[in-house]
Parts: sequence; C-alpha cells; structure tokens
Amino acid sequence: MLEEEQQGGRIFFSNVGRSMELEDEIRLTSVGIDIGSSTSHLAFSRIVLERLDTRYMVVERTLLHQSEVLLTPYADDSEIDAEALRAL
Repeated sequence: MLEEEQQGGRIFFSNVGRSMELEDEIRLTSVGIDIGSSTSHLAFSRIVLERLDTRYMVVERTLLHQSEVLLTPYADDSEIDAEALRAL
C-alpha cells in the first residue's frame, strides 16, 4: 500500500493519486444506529462495494458486532435521555 493509504489505517480518496470513481472495489466499515421511540440498538458491519458500470453495489456484508436491543431511556414523557442513551 502507498504511505498515504496507511495513515492510521484510513484510506483517503481525496489524495492526488487516488479517485473513488476509478476504484472497482471499496471496503468500508459501517455503523448503524437505531434510536427509536421504544427501543434502540447499534451494529457495526464491514461492507464491500463493487463497481458495476457507473454505480456501486453491495456484494458482501459482514456483521462485526450487534448490540442487544435496549429500551430507549426517557428523561420525561417526551424527551429521550441523551446521557443515559450514551451510556448504553
């Protein structure tokens, strides 16, 4: 890998020698956060995208971690308790 691509394990598409539109395969780590009115949870996934003509398609998704589904904490009858949610 090029030195620019190894900075802290991150790949930067903004450097001069690399363009996202020229990549045939892109690997990403994704975070899904669902804060609902009754339950909340989160998931971390590794996603592989492959270029098909001018569009990218998800060709692989690996679940890395999924939290338990937890009851959404409320500060009062209408406001979610952000501090309690952060602790979850």
